[in-house]
Amino acid sequence: MNKNLGNTYKGKIIKKKHKLIEKAKIKSKYYKLIQNEVDDTPDYIKEIFGTDKEEKKEKKDNELTYEDFESDEGSNSETEQKETSDKGKNKNKNKNNNNNKHKNKKPNPFAKAIKERNKEREEKKKEMEEKKRIKEENLEKKKEYFRNRKSIRHKLARKNRKGQPIMKNQLEYLLNKLEK
Repeated sequence: MNKNLGNTYKGKIIKKKHKLIEKAKIKSKYYKLIQNEVDDTPDYIKEIFGTDKEEKKEKKDNELTYEDFESDEGSNSETEQKETSDKGKNKNKNKNNNNNKHKNKKPNPFAKAIKERNKEREEKKKEMEEKKRIKEENLEKKKEYFRNRKSIRHKLARKNRKGQPIMKNQLEYLLNKLEK
């Protein structure tokens, strides 16, 4: 039985394999094209969504790759060829960047809304701080009032040996009240 499996028709399997390989090649070419293209998205969209492809490219450049460690195995001529091709790519990128600098930047259609939103946030923040400050002041006044009240009640509640209220404290309290 095992002998027959080796001679079976495999055309469909091979066809699927070729299609998968072809699709993978197309995808890899597409992604390379996207990486080499200049970023045409306006600045205000980058600002809103917080995505900056240039930062991502810089991160990729800073990361160590397998090729960096492969230098011991590879010949020096291969690395020199890679460096020269990289220099050529960098020149093309610089040209594209210069062209983009000369283009007129599109005005941000959301600039007014962003400014208004920031202004509203600042106003709300100020209001909250003011409310918090007023609340703290009121709380401090309340604490002070209860401290004074407690001390006054303590003085007025004092009694002498016979259980009579001390008139000196009561007179002082009444005089202070009249002065206020």
